[in-house]
Amino acid sequence: MIFRISEEADGRLRMMAKRLSGKGGYDLGELKAQRDRVLTSDEQGRFRKALTSLDDVLVGPADDCVVVMDGDQLILERTSAGQYVVGQRVWEEGQPMAGMSALLSGFAGWGR
Repeated sequence: MIFRISEEADGRLRMMAKRLSGKGGYDLGELKAQRDRVLTSDEQGRFRKALTSLDDVLVGPADDCVVVMDGDQLILERTSAGQYVVGQRVWEEGQPMAGMSALLSGFAGWGR
């Protein structure tokens, strides 16, 4: 799954999401579903709160050379104070990045 949250000129947040078939390996798989919509004000508030909770994750160094053979690898990129910030972690139940993944999957209507 790929999620992109961008801020519109009027301040609203737009989510663009794509989900592949999950048949990876050497084949990229096929596009199974996609969403493109403006988040509701409630969803925007929940996303901003979740993003703030990741501040500790995003200030640490990104995982180096992580290869995920079976599971999810989460990469969160953003700009903050004009600087590029990246957080990259292997998905782990109960960890902050897992919460973000579940939140965005829910916004797309895909669940986790």
